[in-house]
Amino acid sequence: MTASSLSKTRRAVSSWLALIALTGVALGCADRASSSTPPARGADASSMEPTNTKANASAPIPCHTDQDCPRLACGPCTPGTILTTELRDRPVQCFRNPCVNASAVCGPEQVCVVGPGTEKDPAVFRAPAPDR
Repeated sequence: MTASSLSKTRRAVSSWLALIALTGVALGCADRASSSTPPARGADASSMEPTNTKANASAPIPCHTDQDCPRLACGPCTPGTILTTELRDRPVQCFRNPCVNASAVCGPEQVCVVGPGTEKDPAVFRAPAPDR
């Protein structure tokens, strides 16, 4: 490597390092500015509470109408089962919905439950083959 190409490489590396440092400083300033911003006037205090805490992870999903209730991708399939935020927020880990006619309705206690027409799909829930 010649002295001039080595000098060019050093300048390029210095430029990249300066750019990275400036980007980090700019991002750090933006993070500090956004965290110190006061909440909007009239903001609902409940919307500012963390949603993924252990205390409310198994809380039932409140509702007023059937449209307030999510249809879950991976069950449960038993009608009347109370739907919780933990069930709603879990990662989808099924190839297909194991429930036939999957639905969710607003139950009598104003919480979401699995709908009455939901059944286990026999193609998914079949009895294991006997051992030979």
